[in-house]
Amino acid sequence: MKEDKNALYFNKILNCLLGGETYTILQIAANVGLSEKTVRTKIDQMNRWLTENNMGRIEKKQGTGIWLEMDGRQWESLQNHLALGRDLDSAVQPDDRRKQIIGKLLKLKPGQTTTLQQLAESLYLSAPTVGGLLREVSPWFEERSLKITSIRSKGVCLVGDEYDFRIAIKDYMIELMPEVLEALLGSYASGVDISRVRRIVLEAENAWRIELADNSFKMVWIMACLSMARRRFGNDAVFSTREENIEHYNEYSFAESIYQRIEQAYEIKISDDDTVLLAVLLLSAKKLKNFSSV
Repeated sequence: MKEDKNALYFNKILNCLLGGETYTILQIAANVGLSEKTVRTKIDQMNRWLTENNMGRIEKKQGTGIWLEMDGRQWESLQNHLALGRDLDSAVQPDDRRKQIIGKLLKLKPGQTTTLQQLAESLYLSAPTVGGLLREVSPWFEERSLKITSIRSKGVCLVGDEYDFRIAIKDYMIELMPEVLEALLGSYASGVDISRVRRIVLEAENAWRIELADNSFKMVWIMACLSMARRRFGNDAVFSTREENIEHYNEYSFAESIYQRIEQAYEIKISDDDTVLLAVLLLSAKKLKNFSSV
């Protein structure tokens, strides 16, 4: 019953925005019969759903209101979905639910907990269903040395080293959510000018006269942005590698050149371990062209 009610409010709010008008939170709250606080929560949930399913996004401007922003293809996709008489979240298949819950867990800060009920409300599911999903995605995290852990009276959290978190976030974007990678990167690297970082990586490529394969470029871009966004989480983190003399590899020098450019542009200090991690990932990808052996 709660799932049905959530879907009802979800669709009522969407119907307010589909006309292309700009509304205040107060106006929407009056239209759907909810408090302003509840409407804000549901709008945030809806925006995540729209972004994750590549069906547009909800824009906000203080003093003006909120509106629905989407291109023609996204509009057509959403209209086709609604024309089938389905709720917005009804098109999300089990595999999509697993992707969504993986993404939500990776958004948690180190040591931060969330309850099954909070996850359930954000996904428009029951708590038992979310519990089942957590068991299903647990192996994905374990493959990346992360563990979903229950803490009595607090909820669940994701336990692991900072660099394992970053690798998991990178895998999530590239392997599971490639169609919305840029939007997700802006979310996971909040506060970082991801377009500027992308230009820095391109500049490094040009300086080295190399061309990274598409996924390798995305990996470098993601890891560089995460190095900046998650610096405070990596203060005590140490990345160790079995690769001996990693600093002698061209991949290490290339990674170092990127971080040196970032440090100069932003006047910040990036950990040497970040350079080592990026070099190891580049070596593992084996996608660099025009690198000669040392």
